Amino acid sequence: MAEIPATLSYAIPIHGNCPLCHNRPCSKKSIYGTPVCKKCYHAFANRRQLAYLIDAIILAVVSVAVDTLLARLLTRMGFTVAVTEVASMGISIGLACVFIMKDGFSGQSPGKQLMDVQVLDHWTGLPIGFKQSFKRNSILLLGRIPVVGGLVKLVVIIIIAVQVAGGYRLGDGFAQTRVIWKKYARLPLFGGDGLVCESCGYDLHGNMSGICPECGTPISEQNIEQLALLR
Repeated sequence: MAEIPATLSYAIPIHGNCPLCHNRPCSKKSIYGTPVCKKCYHAFANRRQLAYLIDAIILAVVSVAVDTLLARLLTRMGFTVAVTEVASMGISIGLACVFIMKDGFSGQSPGKQLMDVQVLDHWTGLPIGFKQSFKRNSILLLGRIPVVGGLVKLVVIIIIAVQVAGGYRLGDGFAQTRVIWKKYARLPLFGGDGLVCESCGYDLHGNMSGICPECGTPISEQNIEQLALLR
């Protein structure tokens, strides 16, 4: 499996304010290796988990509707129960393949659009397409293998649910992807190039002192490099 860096980290004092909300001190919790407050840490995880839940509910509704219509149609046409079951299985596998490509719409499935999160290519920072979405979510197909069964799928989902808070999860290394909170896309934590103080959010354009004039926090190395490029 291809590997990606463990973090997208930039220098930030662990005891400074959270780089997302700027209101609470950083905790031992981190997103992509950068310390954040507990509330933002769990908020990011909740958004990703709810996004998956919304997508799963949509899949379930569509699956039931299609399966019911198909069964009625085949029964009226005189096909046997065995044929109907095989057709239903084929539809189920087809919908599962569609489901794992759900992030191919500019990196956002319906659930991710509602939760304001997006999947980007780790290296280019651009929204992913259907190919990367398939690679990223292909592990979910394990539950469709009869020998493996739903138990393994449940274990995989639980592992993913635990991993999402910290950033990368199963499949991101293979697909070379990462998920961002779009509201904070400009921040270095999510790979952005926003010139703002990580502790208070103050705009640092034109700063020459190396210290944030708003809160007195030393400017991070990444922001110092960006400021040097603008001079």
